[in-house]
Amino acid sequence: MEYLLILDTTKNPNKKNGVHTSVCSNRPTSFYMSLGDWDNEEQAIIHAKRRGYTKAESCAKCC
Repeated sequence: MEYLLILDTTKNPNKKNGVHTSVCSNRPTSFYMSLGDWDNEEQAIIHAKRRGYTKAESCAKCC
């Protein structure tokens, strides 16, 4: 499944980068980047953190 990372943290109350599945109804419509295909959200979050997004966290709705 493809995972997306929100780049704009100003709309997130805790100022973190949300990680969403590409089919999540709460996924971003702009200011995001693809993290690629992963088996689960934990792998996608680890990948995001390795890329420097240390405040990446999973979406409560889809992950």
